[in-house]
Amino acid sequence: MRKITFLFLLVVSAISAQEILVNSDFSTLTNGALVGQSAWVQYNTAVTNPLTVTNGVVTWAGAAVTDDQDAMVLFPSVIAQPTTGITTLNFDAVLSISSAGASGPSYFLALNTFNTTVTASNFQNARIAAITNGDGYVLGGRVNGQSGYPFAYGTTKLTFNTFYAVRAQIKIVAGNANDTLKLYVGSDFSNLTLYSTCAYTTGTVLDPTFGAALISQFGSATVIESGVSIKSIKVTNLGTIITGNTTPKTDNLSISLSGRSLLINNVANGTIVDIYSSLGAKVQSSQLQSGAVPVNNLSRGLYIVRVGNLSSKILM
Repeated sequence: MRKITFLFLLVVSAISAQEILVNSDFSTLTNGALVGQSAWVQYNTAVTNPLTVTNGVVTWAGAAVTDDQDAMVLFPSVIAQPTTGITTLNFDAVLSISSAGASGPSYFLALNTFNTTVTASNFQNARIAAITNGDGYVLGGRVNGQSGYPFAYGTTKLTFNTFYAVRAQIKIVAGNANDTLKLYVGSDFSNLTLYSTCAYTTGTVLDPTFGAALISQFGSATVIESGVSIKSIKVTNLGTIITGNTTPKTDNLSISLSGRSLLINNVANGTIVDIYSSLGAKVQSSQLQSGAVPVNNLSRGLYIVRVGNLSSKILM
């Protein structure tokens, strides 16, 4: 019988693997229409001022008072709110701003609710916008397109017609009205600085899901469209971290392996036992019976076992 037991006090219980959802480098595309290249499809019905690639950059002049063409790349699946823990998305772009309004700007990048082109209830979340600041501009983010999550702008003035690496890091937190977005800006992605933090403030909110990356050219007489150039867009799901204070109230969680059964001491029969791979993927969920759960379908390796608010590792 082998036994390896580690008590996790305040740390991670499970972490899932990273997944690249969108990775679009416009320098690899052909000059011409963006829609139809590298999984980019049209969103909404506006077709005026079609988005085009010119020498590796997608550019539009801004200041339009009507809605022009939008384009999107769909994720393989919708990233939903986790039932436990925190899911982190990195929404990256290399971009330059040539013009911006003084107030009430329109966002030019966002993540849509669904991974389809349907428009009904398909809200634009993780929005990025720009407003003028003296002879430059500042960027702002908004984690949720619903009320209660306003734009939060940075205070560091950025220079027009200069390319910056911009990262919107979204923390999708289990529970309602608690997601956040931190905007980072730098000369490249190895030199990012925290720029602004967006969070829930007040009101009624429906927490978002995330299903697609969107380039938006929305404009109106009251909502100012910025002039934008974009070199690349990338969205990465960094995975879900399950955390918690796992300090036991009674005895420590004691786990051992006997043949193809996992033995757990000092836990009541009928308790749910969740088993995760070393990468954080849940591989089994069983009820404890007679102090044991079968693990016949699990291959050899290191696993994380979670029972209530206790977590331990075991090598099978």
